[in-house]
Amino acid sequence: MTTGEDNLDTLYSRKQVLLSQLRDNLKKQDEILSYYDGDNSVQLTLENENLTKELQKLDLQIEGMENQGISPKPETLESIKTVLLECLDLEPRVLKKMLVVKEMFREELNQFSVKRQLKQYLSREK
Repeated sequence: MTTGEDNLDTLYSRKQVLLSQLRDNLKKQDEILSYYDGDNSVQLTLENENLTKELQKLDLQIEGMENQGISPKPETLESIKTVLLECLDLEPRVLKKMLVVKEMFREELNQFSVKRQLKQYLSREK
């Protein structure tokens, strides 16, 4: 195995770690949103955005090495594909739950706003 192949394997190992972290965060987020906890979900969303940025940088490095003719091991690709598919399965579920929580918060905010306006109106009437 050449140094280029070693480096590519290292990059792919790092990619697998990042994807696993992303998958784990999506699982946590899915569970958290089941309890309608939007605050903690937002923290995980920000963390996931950082992981995604790291993955994009890593993909550029991998692409550069593969353009030089260096190929990864097939089992490495299969392992990454499995984790990636799990992430792709979780992401729409999380997004759907986030939209539900967002709508709940919007309704609460509207109710609060209406109550405040009503109080102001009633205080002027006295």
